[in-house]
Amino acid sequence: MGSLEFRNSQSFNLTNGTLSLASGDVTSTSTFTQTLDANITLQSNGIWNVSLAPVIVNGQINGSRNLTKTRVGPLYFTNNNLLRNTYINEGSFRIKDGGSVTNTFGYIGNLAGTLGTAYVSE
Repeated sequence: MGSLEFRNSQSFNLTNGTLSLASGDVTSTSTFTQTLDANITLQSNGIWNVSLAPVIVNGQINGSRNLTKTRVGPLYFTNNNLLRNTYINEGSFRIKDGGSVTNTFGYIGNLAGTLGTAYVSE
């Protein structure tokens, strides 16, 4: 699959297997929470635009690529994710329920920072 886009006014829950994203991109302009229980493989550096309602990723993201989070909507990770670098440019990003992000570097805005495995509360 090239990219993933949620535009409808309803919730989706993607389960089972692995979703492989050639572009690495995910866009959500939905007003309903989107849940990704399937594992995700990024084949390219991805830009995840989360405009409104949360996108919750319960599956593992891997592919050793960069992930850039934009827009004001929240993005939640609950699994152990393997990314090269994570960039948080806008909105909220939460690592929940024992999840983690293994990065070479983590960036918040334009500043390098640490995105560890510490618990982050809501």
